[in-house]
Amino acid sequence: MSTRFCRKGGCVRIDMGKTAPMSDNRLRQIRKDRGVTLEKLAETTGLSVTYLSRVETGKRGITLEGLEKVAQALSVSVNDIIPAGVLGMAEDAQPFLPPKGSPLARTLAGTHQALYRIKSDVLSELGIRAGELHVVDYSSEAIASVKAGDAVIVQLYDDKNLTAAKTIVRQFVPPKLLISNSRDYNTLPIHMDAVDAHIRGVILRS
Repeated sequence: MSTRFCRKGGCVRIDMGKTAPMSDNRLRQIRKDRGVTLEKLAETTGLSVTYLSRVETGKRGITLEGLEKVAQALSVSVNDIIPAGVLGMAEDAQPFLPPKGSPLARTLAGTHQALYRIKSDVLSELGIRAGELHVVDYSSEAIASVKAGDAVIVQLYDDKNLTAAKTIVRQFVPPKLLISNSRDYNTLPIHMDAVDAHIRGVILRS
């Protein structure tokens, strides 16, 4: 069973069957646990009963704004309904090793900097685009002093497989929010306290 969560310009399809052991999806389970009927949820959010029913069964997508309304009505966070770590996100960055002995390799040698190849356009509005190489400062000082608006390299661990991590790029919003910033492709925000997400470096931009 899968559900699509959409923003203007793109959608993310989430395989609900893999995210939680429940009959349909977490939205339905949370609603039932709180004793809220579909009719009451529809009245509170301004969304129709038919629409909400189809969202719960994975037959319809829902905008991020709609999902936020539902989360607020149920007194939970978006990540309680759909944990960010299980959004089916593909890796959107990977380390890049320059050829041994090359000028670039010599420049980076002995520093706390590394190259990453960007694999998606989630930060295209910051000028960070798929296919580009970017220098990342992975020093403890850079990570400790990350600022609002910085583009960061993040490792996101799956709760069920703590040895595997996806490497993603996001924009940092204090105190602990990670967001995409793209005209064409946006993803749900990630709250670092809600998932096992760790900043591993800051992308250097001129």
